[in-house]
Amino acid sequence: MGQPELKLYHLAAACSLAALLALEESGHPYSILTPFFAEGRKSPEFLAASPTGQVPCLLVGGRPLTETSAILLFLARLFPDRRLLPLSGEAFHDARIESDLIFCSAGIQPWVRQIVMPRYFMDDSAQWDRVRQLGRNKLHERLSVIEARLTTNAWLYGEWSAIDGYLFWMTMNAVNEGVELGGLERCVDNAIRSLSRPALRAVMQRAEA
Repeated sequence: MGQPELKLYHLAAACSLAALLALEESGHPYSILTPFFAEGRKSPEFLAASPTGQVPCLLVGGRPLTETSAILLFLARLFPDRRLLPLSGEAFHDARIESDLIFCSAGIQPWVRQIVMPRYFMDDSAQWDRVRQLGRNKLHERLSVIEARLTTNAWLYGEWSAIDGYLFWMTMNAVNEGVELGGLERCVDNAIRSLSRPALRAVMQRAEA
């Protein structure tokens, strides 16, 4: 039985970049879909696949899979030879990796969203600058947890993994959105090293085309 057809709903600059990078690293053919059929209007097909209206959403042979953590785990298991995650099959070891993924999606990513989209957290626009700054402070705090784990290696697990791709997106948001970078030098180095990956360069070149 061949591999399923893979289609990813993706938006530029969104967290779906992590799933896109994992797909590119897999070496398997895939296609990118836009959630929109008109400016500012999401397509019925996308909303049927992702009722929350959020990306990423991966169509696997037409079946939708949402949430970055779930998609990265799925791709790592679908393409074990590509070592997208260092899964071993041992229950506790693999649960620790899943814990790291959940920390990224539930413990770090929401603070990026608060910085970039303060309107979802406060309807009073006069308070948006304060909402953003609170988000910057918390993003620094949470990335500091990752910083402490990058003491001996450039990559979180010693070799590149899909979580490093996810961290690239979060760290670059920290850089672009004015987060204080003091104490996050290893996270920044991790992101810079990710830029040397052929898969990331290919994704960025397509986005610029």
